[in-house]
Formats: sequence, C-alpha cells, structure tokens
Amino acid sequence: MQAPVPIRGSHDVQVLMSVSDIVLVQLGIDTGRAEDEGQHLQDVYPRAREIGKATRWMFHSEAHLTETAELATEQTKHKLLKAWSPFWDMTRPILLEKSPRHTLMMRFHQRVFGDESRFLMTIRHPFGAAYHFYHLYNKRRKREIAQRFHDT
Repeated sequence: MQAPVPIRGSHDVQVLMSVSDIVLVQLGIDTGRAEDEGQHLQDVYPRAREIGKATRWMFHSEAHLTETAELATEQTKHKLLKAWSPFWDMTRPILLEKSPRHTLMMRFHQRVFGDESRFLMTIRHPFGAAYHFYHLYNKRRKREIAQRFHDT
C-alpha cells in the first residue's frame, strides 16, 4: 500500500474545485498582490500581517470579529463583494474565499453574507505548518545575513 502524500490546504481546495462548481478567489488568477488571499484584496478589516503577521494574528483582539461587530453590516457585504468579485466567476453557484484569517471570523461572515454562507474547515498536520514556517523564516534570516555582509 502506498503511503498518503501530505498536501497543503490549497491543494485540497483545488481538488474540490475540480469536481464541483466552486470558484476560488485566489487560485489561478493574478491579483497583482504578493498574496492572493481575499484578506489582502479588501480594506474593510485589518489583514493578518497588520495585526500580528503569520504566527501571531490570531491572538489580536481585532482578529476576533463576530456577528456583534460594528462592521457586520450590509455596507460591509457590498464592500467585500466589490473587492472580491473581480477575481471570481460570478456566474458560478458557489464562491469560496480561503484566507486563514477568516477562521476566526465565521460568525461575522455569516452575519454579513446571511444564512446562505457556509464554512469548510480543513485541518493541516502541525508538522506541515512547522515545516512551512521553518523554511519561511530560515530564508528570511539567510537574506538578512547576506544583506549585512553585502552592506559592510
């Protein structure tokens, strides 16, 4: 028996999209931003990098928007749709936005988008996440060291 291949969340979603009518906001479309997640394409609420970056955003009070937030309005819905719709095929019956930042905002999004909104949670093995962050920060550290030697 062949061992399962570890996959990332985006891959799971691509597989799901290939067998359904789902259209994802960030995959396969160049948004002109470094990160093609919906959280980076809107200006309604702070992005993860503005409230703690990749490893600390979830501890910030602004990350925990719920249905009682002042932003949970019809105007917010229109602003988010305006920001995200250029990157969606609006003729598709299911529109998906996959930003890790939104895992703490499900009640907020349900209030904003109504009862038709649904949430798909994927779980990533901790080793996969640790591997990603180790290499991310290791690359950054190497660049910083190289820059210091270059500057001297």
